Amino acid sequence: MTTHAQGKTMIHVDGLTKHYGKVKAVNNISFDVHAGEVLGFLGPNGAGKTTTMKILTSYLSPTSGRAVVAGCDVFDQALEARARIGYLPEGTPLYRDMTVLEYLNFIADVRNIPSGSKRTRRLRDVVEQCGLGDRLGFLIGELSKGLKQRVGLAQAILHEPEVLILDEPTSGLDPNQIVEIRQVIKQIGEKKTVIFSTHIMQEVQATCSRMLIISKGKIAADGKAGMIIEVNSQTDFLALQDDFKAFVKDLCLQIAAASPTYAARTEVPADLLDKERAIYRAQMENSGKPANVIEKIVESGLKTYYKEVCLLEQAFIHDEKGKSVAQAVKEAEGKIGAPVKITGFVRYALGEGIEKQESDFAAEVAAAAGQG
Repeated sequence: MTTHAQGKTMIHVDGLTKHYGKVKAVNNISFDVHAGEVLGFLGPNGAGKTTTMKILTSYLSPTSGRAVVAGCDVFDQALEARARIGYLPEGTPLYRDMTVLEYLNFIADVRNIPSGSKRTRRLRDVVEQCGLGDRLGFLIGELSKGLKQRVGLAQAILHEPEVLILDEPTSGLDPNQIVEIRQVIKQIGEKKTVIFSTHIMQEVQATCSRMLIISKGKIAADGKAGMIIEVNSQTDFLALQDDFKAFVKDLCLQIAAASPTYAARTEVPADLLDKERAIYRAQMENSGKPANVIEKIVESGLKTYYKEVCLLEQAFIHDEKGKSVAQAVKEAEGKIGAPVKITGFVRYALGEGIEKQESDFAAEVAAAAGQG
């Protein structure tokens, strides 16, 4: 297996831009990826992830900018770069009428892996790593989507590339298949430099050591710890207002300080509420109170529970009078002059060094809330 000294730059992107007519799919992005990193490339559909992946694998030419992968310019040295890259595109192109073993031997021919003991050893290693040992004689067309993704990963690493580029590798998989593919990618990432694109935050949290967020063709964030909150309004220009930006920052600090699990009570799963009700009823079992009184106490207890786990029902940390976050949102709407809706949030912590970053973030929260 090829290994690298920790910290070596394996991917260098400088000013990469791609236009489709008047549309800037990728807009002057720059970043580096180092040996040993599993980089999550996160963004909504249409953000520019796939375009960037295709440029890095030299399947698409940029309008301007430069990209170097494993020491090779992906435009001036395209063939050399491709030899050092393993690529799993979204919707992996596989030959359905081949068996798994036939297909991997075909890829070995394409990659000029000599037949004989070397190929046999390499096939054995890849099959074991991707968990395909009991599927070698199966037609690819008969496999589940999760197993097809395993075959796609196997072809991507068969030639021992230095860099692995995966475009939405868990798209369309069921929860069990997603967990299985995550495990395979994490194992591969122990010896390879990996870029993993997705529009799902949880995939990055579970698999990656670092994250880049891309939005409308630009890098919006780069790091290992932080907060993402989705706030919608009817007006596009709202995000440009200083008052709106300040309020969203306050919401991020609220999430960091109070650790809510859900935005609103409507998001709390019914089975979880049933468990909470059962706990409250058990606590009142020997109280001797009438059943209707117990039910009122149970519902009162749920209100307390909502205030703990639901962002909108928590006490707003920037208000000494105890108003809720929902009330703060209403006040912000009046000040901003437009409706505001919190549709989701996530606090992420990736890879090494998170303990320090989270403690620093907590200190910032305490200071901002007047607790330090």
